[in-house]
Amino acid sequence: MSRKPKADALTSNLTAHKEEKHLGFGPQESETAKADWVRAVGQHFRIEFINRIDEVVVFRPLDESAVRAILKPMLEEIRTTLKKQHGVAIEFDAGATDLIVSAGFSPALGARELRRTVERLVQAPLSRLVLSGELKKHEGWRVVRSDKDLMIVPLEKD
Repeated sequence: MSRKPKADALTSNLTAHKEEKHLGFGPQESETAKADWVRAVGQHFRIEFINRIDEVVVFRPLDESAVRAILKPMLEEIRTTLKKQHGVAIEFDAGATDLIVSAGFSPALGARELRRTVERLVQAPLSRLVLSGELKKHEGWRVVRSDKDLMIVPLEKD
């Protein structure tokens, strides 16, 4: 029985000091980026480590549409979990989604804060509704934007 090797990944935001480019995330051509990466890594790590790296993948910077694509399954997971565990539906209006995207993304850091932003702005308030017993009082909820924050409000019955 043969075992498939585990695919491990290593990411880096090492900076090529002279050019001040963030390696791995920047508007660079692939071959130029790889050459910059080799120089920068050579300044930080020993050759024994570098020789263990099989492949270099250079990523383009994220834009807003990419962040929205990352956010979509996060919100879908919340919808599914809330329905399965509590029998309650939840919707996210466009303003709420816009706020989450803008709060969870920056060109410098990418989407690293997106998960924490969803936890802070959506999951923590939902948890408070669950713990207070308020969540089960309504069949559905909507996450809406309110100035610089989000509110979770009951859905109006048609």
